[in-house]
Amino acid sequence: MSRPNEPESAAETTSNRFREPPIAVRDGIASWTTTVDPPGGIDADTLSTLRAAMADEPLRDALATTFSGSAASEGTDGGESGTEGGESGTDGTKRLGGALSRSALAAEYAARDTLFVDPADAWRIPVADSIGGRCLDVNAGFGTRSLLLAELATTVDAVDTELASLSFLAARDDYASADRVTPIHAEPTSLPAPSTPYDTVVADLAGRHRPDSLAATVDGLTDHLSPSGALLLLLDGWPRLGGVTDAIDLGEPTRGAPDGRSISQALRTGVRGYERRLSRMGFDEVDLYALVPDSTDPSSVIPVDDPGAIRRLLDTGLSDGTTVQRLITLAASGAHGTGVLDRCWPAYLAVCHVDGDADGSDRHGIDRDEIVRHRSDGGSADDGLAVPDTNGLVTRGGGRSTVLVEDADGSLAGVTKVPHRRAHAEFTLDEVRTMRELRESERDAPDSQGILDEATSIPVPRTIPEGSLTMTRFGPTYSETPARGAPLSGALSRDPERFRRVLELGFDWLVRLQSRYGTEPANWSPAVVRDELRFPEFGLEPPSIDDPIRLFKTPCHGDFHPKNVFVDGNADGGSDEIGPVTAVIDWELGDTAGNPIADPGFFVLQTARLVFGGLEAGIDAAFTTPGPYADAVRDVVGDYCDAVGIERRAFVTCLPVVWIHRLRRCAARGATASYSARAVRRANDVRVIRDHQSAIATALGVE
Repeated sequence: MSRPNEPESAAETTSNRFREPPIAVRDGIASWTTTVDPPGGIDADTLSTLRAAMADEPLRDALATTFSGSAASEGTDGGESGTEGGESGTDGTKRLGGALSRSALAAEYAARDTLFVDPADAWRIPVADSIGGRCLDVNAGFGTRSLLLAELATTVDAVDTELASLSFLAARDDYASADRVTPIHAEPTSLPAPSTPYDTVVADLAGRHRPDSLAATVDGLTDHLSPSGALLLLLDGWPRLGGVTDAIDLGEPTRGAPDGRSISQALRTGVRGYERRLSRMGFDEVDLYALVPDSTDPSSVIPVDDPGAIRRLLDTGLSDGTTVQRLITLAASGAHGTGVLDRCWPAYLAVCHVDGDADGSDRHGIDRDEIVRHRSDGGSADDGLAVPDTNGLVTRGGGRSTVLVEDADGSLAGVTKVPHRRAHAEFTLDEVRTMRELRESERDAPDSQGILDEATSIPVPRTIPEGSLTMTRFGPTYSETPARGAPLSGALSRDPERFRRVLELGFDWLVRLQSRYGTEPANWSPAVVRDELRFPEFGLEPPSIDDPIRLFKTPCHGDFHPKNVFVDGNADGGSDEIGPVTAVIDWELGDTAGNPIADPGFFVLQTARLVFGGLEAGIDAAFTTPGPYADAVRDVVGDYCDAVGIERRAFVTCLPVVWIHRLRRCAARGATASYSARAVRRANDVRVIRDHQSAIATALGVE
């Protein structure tokens, strides 16, 4: 339910922070402006309905109430389903469709995508030492950034002119840090001087928040900052200012007319241009980070003065990006080393300090042990922090971000995995628990026979990465040694033999895992099986099941797809010698006693999706259309079922557990992905699978 917010208490509490009292209290929020802008990116009536529901019930229940029509809809208009892993179609656009009414699904998806950004603001990771104390967040919107900043700062004042957005923020109960965030209705120019200067000022000056004069805006923000404080600015680069990113559909739309001064803007809004301009504004130290594809939801954060991180980004983009990202990366590759790349980044984070000699760990003059809290409930302060290396290329994932740390010679030295928010801390602990249990079980003992008769197979325990757990300001942070080999995703191809080989390698490893650690198969009652396939929050109820099904419990990876499986051999070079599996990474969705179909089901569906460009396209090409792909799927799935002692009927019946597992794990952790647009996409994927289940059963030979 919403937090109490009486007008009198809001005015009294907030006015103490500033030298001038508010001119009004609107919707319980202290106001210093008459400007009331509409909420950005969401229908005002939808937001009003949601806000009214939040007055009587928790946020997640209020979302279910608001969007109950789309959750219950059974119409279908076809189209591609959303996807895991890449989470988008081959053309870079998010795809919707399947069992929901397309219009209802699109409306719900858009609303949740606007309100909640799953892996928001990964740029906080490399600059955490510049965030702390009293924080001002300018152009805060619906407040996710403010809530995340409050996990690092003592308090956050969230400023915006969108009163409805601030009202939503005031009622949010999905972050334990919410009681340290105060919404403030004001313009940056109308906000009065604080009673005590801020230690950190964060301002979104990109996209629709782009000011007419950067110098005047920065000058006003600096007036609120303590002499030893930090000013963090989110800024657009020339490709966004000039409309280039809109033309190629890269990142969020700029929602504004392109700036025609392309040459001058390229000079003024590149790396050196921003450094010179901000230095002239009085900052002794200016550190810039490139944000790709935009500042709203950057998938990569790159220190612009780190050639190793830039090189690794370019290498990753060429081998693993979407079609559009590969084109951009290819163009950037030609620019790297010429100075042109400095002017081609689409967005930036600028970290500015007046006191350039201050130590980042205490530049606010505060005790870190007093402002750092590591418990997911926002409780006690941490008393033994260490700081793992977060200097390098930051790539964001669903529940956490990964920092690729390099040695002096440019080789990959380590991988640091940082939770996006404290509620995601349990994912890291789940990973550590699951991997420890697997590693410690007779490490060098031979596995049972898989589906491949290959003597080179590496025992499963030796394919589990090793690492260390450290408590940081973001919560439990896991650092592991780099995986040996190359991602199996590099071998994905429409060549039928390579397609079959990828499936065989993945399923062979799963047979050996499940045979080593799984329980003996037993008959599960229809009621038990149906419970495995149910997620009522999104209206997901399984069809009737008449007979018991033979299944078992087993350790479950939870995100088992070719990008997380590493193999020996030149997977990217078209070599026929691919394998064996050398490592399986990213166990944050792991479970020591899961449903056996969660991993093989996801692996075959994700392999087909990646090869054929979408979930439904993959089902059509690899399951229901006769040919070499369907033959490979039928053979490999059949070999798997025979090896672990279950029927193919069990595999088909439990196929929706692929996404039910994710929905349940995220809901149990209170993760953003349990109520964001990603949850809508996953729930719809369940419906898509159920729509095709009969055809899949026929293709796999289930009578």
